[in-house]
Amino acid sequence: MPPRVNSGALLRVSDDSGRILRTETLCAGSDLRDRLCIAHANYQRQGWAVNELRPGAWAFMATKGRRRLLVAIRPLELEVKISDNAC
Repeated sequence: MPPRVNSGALLRVSDDSGRILRTETLCAGSDLRDRLCIAHANYQRQGWAVNELRPGAWAFMATKGRRRLLVAIRPLELEVKISDNAC
């Protein structure tokens, strides 16, 4: 995924069961890598163990006790396509 997208993106936090706990819409042109780095630092500051942010990765895992979260950025058009296909 490019560092910026024309149609916007979503920062999505889901648990290990796949339940979406939080979403944040990121406007078109937002610096997506910077937003992911901010989320990574925030979870770490709140006491979560976070895995390393790797170049080209658009997600990271955060673990605290038995809780495990996936924090990811996804293109908004992909989210819309998935929603449109839901029954």
